[in-house]
Amino acid sequence: LAYLGARLADVTQQTTMYEPTGGNGMIAITASPDNVTATELDPQRADSLKAQGFNVTQGDALEANVPAKSKDRVMTNPPFGPIKNDKGESIKVKFAGYTLGQIDHLIAARALETMKDDGNATLIIGANKAAGQQSNNDLIFFNWLYGNYNVTSHFEVEGDLYQRQGAGWPVRVITIKG
Repeated sequence: LAYLGARLADVTQQTTMYEPTGGNGMIAITASPDNVTATELDPQRADSLKAQGFNVTQGDALEANVPAKSKDRVMTNPPFGPIKNDKGESIKVKFAGYTLGQIDHLIAARALETMKDDGNATLIIGANKAAGQQSNNDLIFFNWLYGNYNVTSHFEVEGDLYQRQGAGWPVRVITIKG
């Protein structure tokens, strides 16, 4: 899925890219590591990304300081679920006049701010267990996304695809061109 996402976003060795939740670097599979800026919360994964040649900031993706409109490509596969406060309670956050309630939506929205106007992006975000269903949080995020970006594809992948690796949740793959 990381490779497919990179191909859909046209990530090449020459393009600059931002990945707000760097993980193990797989989502940047077609990029040149020295052209990738990543943020990673986990210190060990951040160190591993640095060892691979990525430009990494260890910290929270929601607090990253990457200049607006500075990257050719954005790719992300952030953690899914509700946004939570310090007490672990679900909260909503205002973003560009919209009230977002899912952490993957908020991370993707903030990451897209780093994309140049003519850039490309692939977002891999959580889907609902029932195929094709959309929650209120989804509808709000998609209203913002489709109102601000040129979404060129949007499809779901069943969670069974990764069940053997321990991740059985379905995902949405969204491709943006400008």
